[in-house]
Amino acid sequence: ERMSIRDIPEDYAEFERYSRQYEADNFRCTVASQRVALATRELFAAWFPAPLRPLVRNSIHALLDPPLLAALALRPAPRWLAWLAERTLRTRARALRWLPKRRQPKLRTQLPRLDYPGGYRIESLGPPAADQADGATALRCPFSGQNGAAGSATER
Repeated sequence: ERMSIRDIPEDYAEFERYSRQYEADNFRCTVASQRVALATRELFAAWFPAPLRPLVRNSIHALLDPPLLAALALRPAPRWLAWLAERTLRTRARALRWLPKRRQPKLRTQLPRLDYPGGYRIESLGPPAADQADGATALRCPFSGQNGAAGSATER
């Protein structure tokens, strides 16, 4: 109501149908969406040692459904890995049911950060403004180290 969204389905099954139809009507592969997807995936993969990164990338693909993979022009994960990812998440969910509920939420914003050990201010994040960047920096993609591209087709 506060967001002025109209015609929201009343039950979960209807909402799922509505959501799937919206995706079918609106998901499109664009250069921009693929660059964001690859940059996000690479950011996550960078948290792991280099030898594990191909597995991490494929594991991320295993968690995405086919319409989203198609919209981002990403290859599906091997079936065995998709099966393993689903089983792992279901096993984790079952194990968590037996643990006591947290009394305090574990907020990621309150965890120590290796990349910003002294903390950060939102307004200081992001690439330099175009008028402050030198020519070489301005032309580079900040996510991959490659000029003007988020990654090659072999990385997808």
